[in-house]
Amino acid sequence: MNVLTVISLLNAYTFTLLGAYILKIGYREGMNRLAAGLSLCLIWWNLAYVFFYTAPTAEAAMFWHKLSSPGWIFIGAFASHFFLLLSNGERIKKAGVARWMYVIPVILAVKTFATETSPVARGLTQSTSGLGWTYVSNAGSPWFWLYTLYLLVFFTLSLYSIHLWAKKGGRLRFLKQARSIITLAAVMIAAGFLTDLILPALTVALPPMFNVLAIVWAIGLFYIIQKYRLMTGFDVASPEIILETAMDPIILLDREGIIVKCNEATASILKIPVTKLVGNPFAGFCEDENTAKMLGGSLPGLKSMRHVEVNLTDSLGKVINTMASLSVAENAMDGFVGIVLSLHDITRHKKLSRELEKMANYDKLTDLPNRRLFFASLEAALEDYKTLGREFALIYIDLDGFKSVNDTYGHLVGDALLVEVAGRFTKFLRKRDMVARIGGDEFVIMVAGDEGEGEAELELICGRIRELFREPFTIEGNECAVGVSLGVSRVSEGLTDVNALMRDADQKMYGEKTDKKVRYRE
Repeated sequence: MNVLTVISLLNAYTFTLLGAYILKIGYREGMNRLAAGLSLCLIWWNLAYVFFYTAPTAEAAMFWHKLSSPGWIFIGAFASHFFLLLSNGERIKKAGVARWMYVIPVILAVKTFATETSPVARGLTQSTSGLGWTYVSNAGSPWFWLYTLYLLVFFTLSLYSIHLWAKKGGRLRFLKQARSIITLAAVMIAAGFLTDLILPALTVALPPMFNVLAIVWAIGLFYIIQKYRLMTGFDVASPEIILETAMDPIILLDREGIIVKCNEATASILKIPVTKLVGNPFAGFCEDENTAKMLGGSLPGLKSMRHVEVNLTDSLGKVINTMASLSVAENAMDGFVGIVLSLHDITRHKKLSRELEKMANYDKLTDLPNRRLFFASLEAALEDYKTLGREFALIYIDLDGFKSVNDTYGHLVGDALLVEVAGRFTKFLRKRDMVARIGGDEFVIMVAGDEGEGEAELELICGRIRELFREPFTIEGNECAVGVSLGVSRVSEGLTDVNALMRDADQKMYGEKTDKKVRYRE
């Protein structure tokens, strides 16, 4: 039995197993189906050549040679399509490459079955080695050169595309994949051109044997799949599925903080399409530049970060409060993959927190600090005085005649009067001072003291407070005449307890109010 016949039969079996293995990895993936199609070409070619090598006549050998032509003609299209899809998957799909990539092979196949010759052979003759039939080269035909040019152009462009893809991606695994595929494909292409196109034009010593040598492709492809996880469905599909089904924005950045990939949730929160986000620096969407640099991976040695509050600005200029976490994605096979940044929108949470904080610490009517916030601030001021010597004073204020306004005009007018009084306090006070409403018509001002300020400054503030009430307030057309009684306590007078300070100021205020009543009776 011819040894090439036995090897061809074994090759057909091997490529059947390889095709089934590839489909088992992930038959839904277009790249896997193309690889299986490439295996089918080699199966068909080898099965036909089982009978080609041992055909009894030249006519029978030409029959099996023509029958094998879909294998050796379409192998270039399937292989090139596979390489292009591996390197530029989405772009190739959008371009509809399958619509034009198989036109030349179809023409060549039709020509082969419609005429007495094939693109590579104008006839067949027995090889001098005794291993079977060999081609009488058809190098003088334009069909020979169309087939040759088709293979050269398709393989050159697709392998160059893989080279650019691996170089641009920068991932170690992709670089190893590309290097292995290019080397394997280049060796197989060179072998195929030598055995099936060049040698038949020079000598009839050997039959065409590329189908036999193609076993090297099977072994090499299996090695690359195992070693570098080529065409592994889980690795290819899973991250994309996770990315697009995640409710929160997820962004992949490169070393310079440029957005490499992001999901629709990112586009939704920033109100910018994904296609316009990719390729832009993430820092451009951050309010704080330092945070943007940190999240962009600019800090050396930064591997991960959790729960950092980051404010983003969307395309409409609206500020989005987010909680950010990041980690540097890398592994032994790929090296540095990228910086994975996840964001969680906390804008509503922040707004609710601010509202709750305001409800807890501010007077609902006047929007001034309430008793709770004031006493917390007073405790802090006392600590500063004890440790740093920062002096301050309290001015306790009670409105004179406020009950009469309520009784005469009603509580709505009384409330409006309190709002007007609070507004006047906040307008004349310095930023470092604090005014709070601690009761119905009772207010207290904490006056911060600076070096060089003293009794005169405090008297001036009290005078300005009294001046605010010399003229009546007009509320909803009603003239409301109210005055104030003040009580001043100073921390420098040895009152270093919150209750003592408040009690002293309260007593002095009531002392002034009592004096006014006595003078009024007189």
